[in-house]
Amino acid sequence: MPSNKRETSQYYAYPQGSIPVFLSYGFRPFFLLAPIYLVINVLLWSAIWAGLISLDFTGDWLEWHMYELLFGLTSAMMIGLILTAVPEILDDVMPIVGKPLLGLVLLWILGRASFWLMDWVGVLLVALTNIPLLLIVIGLVVKPILVDPLKRLYNLLAMFMLVSLSQVLFFAAKLNLLALDSLMVI
Repeated sequence: MPSNKRETSQYYAYPQGSIPVFLSYGFRPFFLLAPIYLVINVLLWSAIWAGLISLDFTGDWLEWHMYELLFGLTSAMMIGLILTAVPEILDDVMPIVGKPLLGLVLLWILGRASFWLMDWVGVLLVALTNIPLLLIVIGLVVKPILVDPLKRLYNLLAMFMLVSLSQVLFFAAKLNLLALDSLMVI
């Protein structure tokens, strides 16, 4: 246990070994990549709306634009938040760092790439590359959150679950698996 009252117990649960700074805590890659992706996003959408780039996005640019802001960009910030909050707030929880964190970052990047290549890869592949990310993150943090007797992060877990469910429902509507208006889901 910590000897100094200002220390928290996650330092004692931190994995041993050499870990690159970029992958040494959950917020680092996601909080760094999100603003970079935001700038790229603004430039690409501006080029699309100006007619400089021709992408169909299954005929509904605005709906897909909203999707990418909510599930593409915002999910990076949400993931960085929860991967940092869980080990910081809850005792003896090992943070997700190194190769597992790199895997999450690469899955997020793959999801962004599949989104922009939707006209060529199809909506199903976009769904298959995007839906698992939030579900994996939920799987990584659900146990320590649920066993916390103070229930400090229940609301954050609930938010993640609702956003993940919304993403699943959005794709189910886009793929005509459910009779829903995908715009109403987001």
